[in-house]
This record gives sequence, C-alpha cells and structure tokens, in this order.
Amino acid sequence: MVHRIGAAAGALVALSTLAFAEPANAQDVMTPELLWQLKRVSAPAVSSDGLRLVYGVRTYDLTANKGDTDLFLLDVKGGDPVQLTDMKGSESSASWRPDGQWIGFLSSKGGSTQLWEAKSDGRKLRQVTDVEGGIANYRYSPDGTRISFTADVKLDKTVNDLYPDLP
Repeated sequence: MVHRIGAAAGALVALSTLAFAEPANAQDVMTPELLWQLKRVSAPAVSSDGLRLVYGVRTYDLTANKGDTDLFLLDVKGGDPVQLTDMKGSESSASWRPDGQWIGFLSSKGGSTQLWEAKSDGRKLRQVTDVEGGIANYRYSPDGTRISFTADVKLDKTVNDLYPDLP
C-alpha cells in the first residue's frame, strides 16, 4: 500500500515537471517591478451578522517609495466591492463595532496613529481618539461603548533628550 502511494506521488511529480518544462518567455518572468505592481490584500474582518466583510488593499508607488492601504467593503455573497476610505496615508486593523453600524480602523492621517470609524455604508468618516503619540491594538468592548488600546509610554530620557546637540 505504501509503495503504491509513493509510485503515484512520483508519477505526479514527473507529470508536473513535464508540464512546466517549456522555457518561460521574457513577459512570463516575475521581476521585482512587477511584484511591486501587485496589490496586497489584508486580512478581512467579517461583520457580526456574517453578511459583509471589510478588508484592506495595499498599493505601492515605486517613484515615491511609499505604500498606501485603503479599506473596501464586500458582500459575502458577491458583487462589487465598495471603497470605504481614500485618506492620506494608510488605514489598517479594520474591525466591526459590535453594533455593526460602524467599522473601526487605525489611520495616521493627522500625523499620529489614531482610531477612526467609517459608517458601514461608507458615507461618513470620523476620528474617535486623539491620544498624544498615537495608539495601537484597539478593541471594542462587547457593548461598543468603550475601547481598549495600547500606547507607547516614555519612561526614561533618551541620549538625544539628555544631549540635544549630539548628532
């Protein structure tokens, strides 16, 4: 029995090798430039009713040496995605508020990373937090009335704080 499985696997490998033995043309070769042109999709967040999902799509601008992520909303049964955000900078960590009416995400549009929300139909955006230095790792409470998050806290002075003229 083990011998038959091994022989079948060997035949499959041989067949695969023959199928891809044809040399690749220049336009079929993946180059770094082509790789950077591909859009990257981030992990989706499914709504509590299971009918919609929100996900990020990251694009890159090689000349500016920057990437940008925007959020999209999609019905799980199919259809065209709806773009929720098109802000300066990237949006990330999308999650549904427990009431299902708003989608939370992190954005550094104002300079530091803060929690923002978009109405689930994409018609309204609002900034929720304004914490000095920004936030990360936010979560909604089960009833949606509070959020938890982490923030960097400076405990000690750095070398640059102690000696500002030091390059």
